[in-house]
Amino acid sequence: HRLLRSIGLQATAAQKKELEETVVDMHLGNAGLLSFVDFLRLMRWLLDSDYAGINDVAAATAAEKVRVAESTGAGGGGGMGPTMSRAVTNGMAPTMSRAV
Repeated sequence: HRLLRSIGLQATAAQKKELEETVVDMHLGNAGLLSFVDFLRLMRWLLDSDYAGINDVAAATAAEKVRVAESTGAGGGGGMGPTMSRAVTNGMAPTMSRAV
């Protein structure tokens, strides 16, 4: 929960319970730790389910980073290129397609 709070997510009690259940449902490795693959699966689930509005928070954070980079002359979008920079700034954050 600390990681999600650190990026500005405010999860309800029901959402926290759902997250905990999702983590438990995933295969837990030694000492109850998620493997890297399971961590990636968890991240995919967070995005696909838009857990606690994570997609809006991510888009706003990316737009702010672009704005700061452009205002400081740091390469117009932090290396994203002009098309990606405009898309993020316009609130159209890129999405990752799900592998089949």
